[in-house]
Amino acid sequence: MPRSNLQIKVGTYTGNGVDSTNITGVGFRPDLVIVKGGANIACWRNKHNRGDSTMYLAGNTANFADGIQEILSDGFQVGTDAKVNANGTTYYYIAIRGTSGQSHFKTGRYYGNATDARQLTAQGIDFTPDIFFVKGNRADNPSVKTTESTGDNSWHFSGSIDAANEIQDLIANGVELGTSSRVNGATTEEYFFAALKKLSGAIQSFTYTGNGVDGREITGLGFQPDFVIVKNATATNAACIRTSDFSGDSSASVGASTATTNQIQSFTSDGFTVGTSAPVNTDATVYWGFAFKAGDFNAPITRTTA
Repeated sequence: MPRSNLQIKVGTYTGNGVDSTNITGVGFRPDLVIVKGGANIACWRNKHNRGDSTMYLAGNTANFADGIQEILSDGFQVGTDAKVNANGTTYYYIAIRGTSGQSHFKTGRYYGNATDARQLTAQGIDFTPDIFFVKGNRADNPSVKTTESTGDNSWHFSGSIDAANEIQDLIANGVELGTSSRVNGATTEEYFFAALKKLSGAIQSFTYTGNGVDGREITGLGFQPDFVIVKNATATNAACIRTSDFSGDSSASVGASTATTNQIQSFTSDGFTVGTSAPVNTDATVYWGFAFKAGDFNAPITRTTA
């Protein structure tokens, strides 16, 4: 049996406040790690971040130190910052690894050039992404685009509405960028990204329109997810996140607030259920999101001619 070339893991750990704490047991060296715990803003790091540098998932804030300090062969290392390692706080994480050749998940970095309609295609992405998010080492929100996003619009994990002139389009082997400093500022600005393509049974993006009904089931993912993130497209609600390690009717904002109920309530065999909270189910409101299934997958590979 061929070795898995795409691995996705969700898990938890309890903070101890000790610098350089290793979070192990992931089972692989991640390319991407996202962490959320307590009333702290969620944060992330990809394997291309330089030194002790971690990115906010929400908020107009530059990268910070003492967060996800390093990627390890079996997990990651955290510092003393409360966003990743406050003593006694429970943290939830997702880690993803993809080997070279598979055509569904890539991470990378690039420098801005402030040119409109920039075709970013020389970054090792050998597929048309369905999910793309990027953050610069500057005081700007991450920018997100999925295939369901309309027109020249991107969305944000933070509490801000969709905006144009950021990730303008998802194209073959990359993305098209506008001139927004969030994605394509001056040539001295460095940006870090994750790109994913839908994979049956493992990766899916989605949209739905809220109806305000409690316990509403959102279906069509094709699998029971272990990670879901949902964002209100038109209101200033931060995205809502849930992993399969959350208990009961519990999920969390990616912003600076604790887990609560009545948002992403549960996972089902083909999707998830939502309550009536504005971040997930206001009547007649459009929502964007994406979902992952944890496991080891043999993703299709891209073959090139000699």
